[in-house]
Amino acid sequence: MDTFGTLRNCVNRERKICRAKYYEAKVSNLKKCKPSVWWKEVKKLSGMTRKREKTPENYCNT
Repeated sequence: MDTFGTLRNCVNRERKICRAKYYEAKVSNLKKCKPSVWWKEVKKLSGMTRKREKTPENYCNT
């Protein structure tokens, strides 16, 4: 295998490990929270929440 492929595989393995540790830490902290806070963070982590864009029309309506 060439050097690029070897390095790419190494980086991808480390990335997956870091991602798993990040989510484990997030979930372990959430287990100590209220259910509403827990569910809100889970939705944010999974991408279920929409971000409202502030457009000039939105500023006039608020």
